[in-house]
This record gives sequence, C-alpha cells and structure tokens, in this order.
Amino acid sequence: MERHGAKFCAFRGAQIYLPSRRVAIPKAAAIARYEEGESLASLARSFQVSQTTVRRRFTEWGIDTRDAPEAAQVIRPVQRFNR
Repeated sequence: MERHGAKFCAFRGAQIYLPSRRVAIPKAAAIARYEEGESLASLARSFQVSQTTVRRRFTEWGIDTRDAPEAAQVIRPVQRFNR
C-alpha cells in the first residue's frame, strides 16, 4: 500500500510506516544558498533532512563542501582592529 509517497506494510495485522528513502532537495536553491555562506546544518534544517543527506547530495552534484576551518571563517570571520 502507498500513501503520498510513503509506504505502509502490514505486519501481523498492524500497519507499519516505511518512509520514502529519497527526499527531494531543490538543487539550484541549495547550491546558491550554500555559496552565499549558509551552513550545511542550516540547509538541512530548512529542507528537513540530515546534514549527512545534504553533504551527500552536494557530493553527487560535484559541489565541494567547506571543511571545518573554512566553515568557521564563514560563521565568524576574522576581525581586524585598527590601532
């Protein structure tokens, strides 16, 4: 049985929900937002998927993700004070 893309399985008289395995993420929007500086975690929250899912899709799409030091620079850029 299938309902709105989700699958239900009858097991010993009860219906068990089996979620769809692949969630659609809008490619162009995700890439644009990431290149503007949004984090993978923020994108994952907005698309209601895990951060691993977003990272995996970016890898499939050939988009390099930021490593930890690069991500920290985007979040907290180095502040320089003039003396």
